[in-house]
Amino acid sequence: MTKQTLESKLNALLKLGERFLEEDSYKDAEFVLRKAIKIDPKNSEGHYLLGEALCKQGEFEESVNSLKTADQLLPNHSRIEHLLGWATFMNGDPNTGRVLLKKSLEKEPDNTSILCDLAVLENQQSNTDEARKYALKAMELEPDNPMAQEVFQVVKFVSKIRSQLEKETN
Repeated sequence: MTKQTLESKLNALLKLGERFLEEDSYKDAEFVLRKAIKIDPKNSEGHYLLGEALCKQGEFEESVNSLKTADQLLPNHSRIEHLLGWATFMNGDPNTGRVLLKKSLEKEPDNTSILCDLAVLENQQSNTDEARKYALKAMELEPDNPMAQEVFQVVKFVSKIRSQLEKETN
């Protein structure tokens, strides 16, 4: 195959992988994105999208590996850092996940998705004040965003439960 034919095939596979992700067809996305990476192992977008497909399937360790490759190919990209932070947290390393998510937030301080992910991480780590801060900021930015609303309600609920438990144990 010519270089132009390979590039055309690569682009078609990347677009198809994105479409499968949008349609929540994660296994199909994984399949075509692996093919794209075989064509061009140095394609950061292919590794990023594969990392997303794997993350959506709960394959966090493999997702982290793919996203690390994407980050090496395209260092300090906010979108890659964001997903890598989330996948790292979900893979059991909240401290590194937090660092990556905060780096991503520095680049995009008004990104509701990053704020929500940080709120979830901090909530899970029992850092109630931090979780509330991120959830409130997300709600200020996008009060009609369903994800921001849900995260805010969960943080509020968990905070209330924690407060009640503390009163009962003291």
